[in-house]
Amino acid sequence: MTAVLVAGHHRSGTSLLAQLLDRAGLFMGERLMGATEANPHGHVEDLDVVDIHDQILADNGLTWQVDQEFIPTVNLDLERRIGDLVARRRELGRPWGVKDPRICLFLPLWKHVLPEARILVTFRPPAACIESMERRSARDLIEGRGDPGHNWRFWTEPDHGARLWLVHNRALLRAVRAYGDDVIVVGFDQLSANRDVVGLLNQRWHLDLEPVPPAAILDPAAITAGDGPLEVVDDRLRRDIERVWIELIDRQWRPQPPITAVTDQARTTSRKEAV
Repeated sequence: MTAVLVAGHHRSGTSLLAQLLDRAGLFMGERLMGATEANPHGHVEDLDVVDIHDQILADNGLTWQVDQEFIPTVNLDLERRIGDLVARRRELGRPWGVKDPRICLFLPLWKHVLPEARILVTFRPPAACIESMERRSARDLIEGRGDPGHNWRFWTEPDHGARLWLVHNRALLRAVRAYGDDVIVVGFDQLSANRDVVGLLNQRWHLDLEPVPPAAILDPAAITAGDGPLEVVDDRLRRDIERVWIELIDRQWRPQPPITAVTDQARTTSRKEAV
């Protein structure tokens, strides 16, 4: 059965996508991460998958705040744990999904263990992602949640948030280039505009999910980041981000015009050529 890996950088709309798919009937896991103040409607992240990803990062001396390119070393035990999870999901006999922003960094591993996987990529403007991460970290610092050292990195390390965005979205682009029709790219703005993502997945990947529009679950009050400019100290970093952003825009799904509209356009063109 089809497996859908929901992949996107932190604060890019992966939770909204996962909530949408869950509401539409895609099985998203047995033990899901619940709601938090930063995500009041739930993360819809399988805790078994999050644990595996966190352990891979820890084995490589990293946390979720990966802001430099790296090639992960994965021990056989963790690879077997992914294989065991995949085997359990296959036994369900129905389409299923996985969502965790960390998966951006491990998509080749998942495709190795699960070759039939489809990847649903979402992305969001870098300034909005960075602002959202900074707000969450500031709130956690004030209220004493999480690791203070991790939260302070957004203010003690120049361009930390921007580097985070670049590393994760570069990894997404590598997957888009490598896996072709197994990948669909949906921009956060398209979710906000209520595009028929579930219909697209049903058409392209034959999932037979219930038709649920994003507007049915989108909570505008939960979208705190604005549309401010990208503030980056390193000019080369800015250029790299702009290149990645342009390619993501270029590769995102675009709804096809109705056949009647295409026919009308062709007729208009023919008339002009005849004149």
